[in-house]
Amino acid sequence: MDEHKKMIEESFEIYARVWKAMPHIIRPTKSEVGIYERILRKIKKDGMKVLILGATPEFRDLTTKLGIETTIVDVNPVMIKSMNLLMSQKPAKEKVIIGDWLSFKTGEKYDVVLSDCSINMLPWPRFEDLVRKVAGVLKDDGYWLGRVCITPKGFNFPSWDESWKFIRKYPNDPWEAINCMLATVRDKDWLMPVPKVLERLKQDFDAGKMTEEEYNKLKIPNPKMSITYPSEEEFDKVFSKYFTLMSKELGSEFFSCRWGPVYFGKVSPVLKSSSA
Repeated sequence: MDEHKKMIEESFEIYARVWKAMPHIIRPTKSEVGIYERILRKIKKDGMKVLILGATPEFRDLTTKLGIETTIVDVNPVMIKSMNLLMSQKPAKEKVIIGDWLSFKTGEKYDVVLSDCSINMLPWPRFEDLVRKVAGVLKDDGYWLGRVCITPKGFNFPSWDESWKFIRKYPNDPWEAINCMLATVRDKDWLMPVPKVLERLKQDFDAGKMTEEEYNKLKIPNPKMSITYPSEEEFDKVFSKYFTLMSKELGSEFFSCRWGPVYFGKVSPVLKSSSA
């Protein structure tokens, strides 16, 4: 194997290891995968076609298990190949589109679009663009089934010191504290910059405010990431423009699952015509 190819293969493995280390808010939990599977089984029909935003291995294992024809769309071919390493079986009915979620081209219409916090990678002003795009690639009776990170309804924004101390209340659920810390540095468009949180966290650790164990639990795996958590009310307004909400469910393993409900909605045909 030449050195360049070896380097590429090693990079795939690095991506895979990073994914395995990702906290549950970024990866779906077992109970959240269970929600997806239960709903997919309920609406499954002959010839069903599913589109996945991203290369989430849990989704691809699920559609392979259910024998559903699947297309994945992601802008990063390296990420797709790295996620392949985490799948439990090779997909038999999978197509790949390399492209941006907002602008990819496809000549097909799908029965279901699956996503897991994909939309949260976008700035808030582009959320509706993706909701509209999803509606546009669905059949007239199609569904969107996806987890969305939101700021929970009725959330009382804590101070910085109150936020990180949630690690003491939920020692096995660091993402509750992390989400609260992110909420304290949000901007007017709900963008939550991770670098700001990590910088302030390091200052508090150096000042002796928290233990090394607490600090290590609160360090976010991707230090350059920024993520958008709109209010639940604001996202629901956008979602309801294009979809009829069928259900909104939470995973059961962690208190912090409240930040990522799984939305299940049926496309609204009247509004869909303006989204194609």
